[in-house]
Amino acid sequence: MLAALCRAGDLATARRLFDGMRAGEQGGEAGAFPNVVAYTTMIRACCASRLADEALSLFKMMLADGVRPNRITYNTMVQGFCQAGRMEPVKEVFGMDSFKRDTCTFNTLMAAHCREGRIQDAKKVFDQMMELRVRRDSASYSIVTRALCENGEFGRAEELVDSLLEKEVLKKRGGCVPLIASYNPVFKYFCENGKAKKARLLFGQLLDIRSKVDFLAFNTTGINLFAECRKHSAKP
Repeated sequence: MLAALCRAGDLATARRLFDGMRAGEQGGEAGAFPNVVAYTTMIRACCASRLADEALSLFKMMLADGVRPNRITYNTMVQGFCQAGRMEPVKEVFGMDSFKRDTCTFNTLMAAHCREGRIQDAKKVFDQMMELRVRRDSASYSIVTRALCENGEFGRAEELVDSLLEKEVLKKRGGCVPLIASYNPVFKYFCENGKAKKARLLFGQLLDIRSKVDFLAFNTTGINLFAECRKHSAKP
């Protein structure tokens, strides 16, 4: 019931139901009481409605009630505050000993830094993943690579692509699958600088993992890519 109300966007009714559950528990009445799923559902709904302060209040209430957050709760908080541009609460959540940060957590934080133009901060988070032995998936690479290209740091972007290809990250299962458009600035850079072979290698690996999804879009990108490479290779 609570989840259905939240999905319908009826946050006011959901909150009354939630508060009623808490009141029943505190009054010693038998029945449902807010567990980690209920708290996380409410927190996610608040984040989706851009009610960051309300989400933080629920999170603190959760801790006070002795309900232990799980990884989904923490990642929901991080994502919600990142989307709201509230980085201080994100740092607070990150610093909690009980928070086992995963690939999704770091990708969310990197994407937030990139949206705000904090490219170096995003790169630091990317490097921190290796230090903490958190797996970097294809999305981790695409987020930072695109940001570096948009910032004109093509040399550093190429180093990341070299690492991605060498470690065959795109061939590993699990994690997020990046959109091929994420690498368009890299393709353009490679083609304009006589590195068509590397462009084809990257495109081929991307095509392998997404060939069953939107194949027409991939064909269009591939045609444009190789046309661009031929154009630049034909220059005297």
